Amino acid sequence: VVFLCVVALSPTSPLVAPAGLLYFLYCAPLWRRNCIFIYRPKFDNGGLRWPFLSDVCITSMIVGQIFLTIMMSLKEAYGAALLAAVSIGVIVYFRMEFRHRYLRAYLDVSLLQTSLLDGWDSTDPLTFKEREEFRRFLVDSHKAAYIPICIASDTTSILTVEPALTIPLDSDNVNTMAPLVGESPGELSTPNNTRGGYKIPSTLFSSPTQGRKRSVVQVGASLRRCSNVNPFIRIADEEEQSVNSFGLHNIQSYHAE
Repeated sequence: VVFLCVVALSPTSPLVAPAGLLYFLYCAPLWRRNCIFIYRPKFDNGGLRWPFLSDVCITSMIVGQIFLTIMMSLKEAYGAALLAAVSIGVIVYFRMEFRHRYLRAYLDVSLLQTSLLDGWDSTDPLTFKEREEFRRFLVDSHKAAYIPICIASDTTSILTVEPALTIPLDSDNVNTMAPLVGESPGELSTPNNTRGGYKIPSTLFSSPTQGRKRSVVQVGASLRRCSNVNPFIRIADEEEQSVNSFGLHNIQSYHAE
């Protein structure tokens, strides 16, 4: 509603524009905070919000042109009023065309998929420091969103227990990699790092190969539309089968001796 008022009433009352700017400057950080820390959707609904956002923009433009047409007509500027009225038809035709062409793409592409595609063709790779800062942001958001749920629940989540790790690349400069979080470059490759008598599990996965092996069992980030089937049943069955086979092997070796 505020965006519609800003677009529609700004030509008539210029004071609406700075008032709307102050409103968005105050509310935009709050909305981002709510989306990151509070909003927990039940499932990934795809691009269901994109058509609504485009309709908000189109509706604001149409209402603005209607107000402009009425204002020009009251001032007896019929030529300007006619041009403003003709542009309404152009906007409506544009909306029909792009919905016919891009509606399926809107409904199929969600923020998760677009974030994965963001920067895939970038020729300027991020430095280790930039990746580390982005990792801190993701970890803080993840903790604030899911740790209260893990405390209240009886079971622990594998996605919350395992910490994130910035994996060094071959193109990184070793001299600019440390210390970022009170860590030295040696701690990035130490297999069993301890700090204050507590074993830090983030150094257990210090190679990209181990990180890829770990991502195979992390099913939460790769699911899109979840069914009522428990995705951890397969993993539990495999673990039980491996335990049983290990016990059977020990029994056979004991009888052989």
